[in-house]
Order: sequence, then C-alpha cells, then structure tokens
Amino acid sequence: MKLYYTRHGETEWNVLDNICGRTDIPLTAKGIEQAEELARNIAEMGLYFDLILVSPLQRAQQTAARVAAVNA
Repeated sequence: MKLYYTRHGETEWNVLDNICGRTDIPLTAKGIEQAEELARNIAEMGLYFDLILVSPLQRAQQTAARVAAVNA
C-alpha cells in the first residue's frame, strides 16, 4: 500500500500570512490553479487512488475535487 498526501491550494488567509486553522476559507484563483496543476501532475504520473480522504473544509474539498476528477 502507498499513501500520498498533499496540502490544499492557496487561500486568501495564506496570502495575508494568517493561520486558517479550522476556519472555512475557500481557495483563491491561484489556489484553484495550484489544485488543477496538482491534478495534471498526478494524471501525468499515471497514479490512481482507490480512496481519497479529505477534510470537510471547502479549501480541502476544492483541491480534492480536482484530483478526483482526473482519477475517475
């Protein structure tokens, strides 16, 4: 079994150097681009995931959704 993990894309609070913690902050346009780049890289590497576990926070959901889309 292999385990991969990643962090969500950029949020507005990341730009402001604030700690998001459990505050539900969405991705910025750059964060969405980062998530899409991650998804492209995963697809190019030919990785497939049986299971994707993700936080309920929207920034993590937005990032994972891009990865899941190329993993279908």
